[in-house]
Amino acid sequence: MYESSLRLLVVEDSDDDYQMLLREVRRGGYDVHCERVSSAAELATALAKPWDLMITDWLLPAFGGLQALEMVRGRDLPCIVISGTPNEEDAMTAIHAGALDFMSKDRPLRFVPAIERALREATSRRERSGVERELRLSEERYRSAFEQAPEALPTAPRCGCSVARSPRCGSRASRTTVRPCCPTVAPPRQSRQS
Repeated sequence: MYESSLRLLVVEDSDDDYQMLLREVRRGGYDVHCERVSSAAELATALAKPWDLMITDWLLPAFGGLQALEMVRGRDLPCIVISGTPNEEDAMTAIHAGALDFMSKDRPLRFVPAIERALREATSRRERSGVERELRLSEERYRSAFEQAPEALPTAPRCGCSVARSPRCGSRASRTTVRPCCPTVAPPRQSRQS
């Protein structure tokens, strides 16, 4: 019956709005595992658990969407803001604070497409982050190996070789002759001096 499971954290003070959101998300094919909070203390406690997505109301008594976004800053948790009284200034503030979308509660049919987009963007961001982390590690390993090398290292693969000096190899690298590393390339000719 359900397409996928969704761990959803909702910051909302209105039970009617919360029930409407859950109804739309379930109608969209999600098996929702949800928790509703309405204060900073409750949100702080709930953030100890793993979540796929947070949806927050923009205006709550003594607490709001901007404070909720600030509390999740630095976490890998995509956030969507909903508001009963949306306006462009609040939307821009929310987006600059890290929200992926800012929607009106009056347009519940937009909830599921916004959730799907937020989940796709979060997955893409995680994948990109993983690739960037692997690239940094690879560069660090190369740099470390290069800096620790006692001899010069070839810097071009297969043919057309050049030699790079490691900081540790000192004057030895200056005496290193450049030789092709590929057997199909003939060694450079030595000029004959008579």
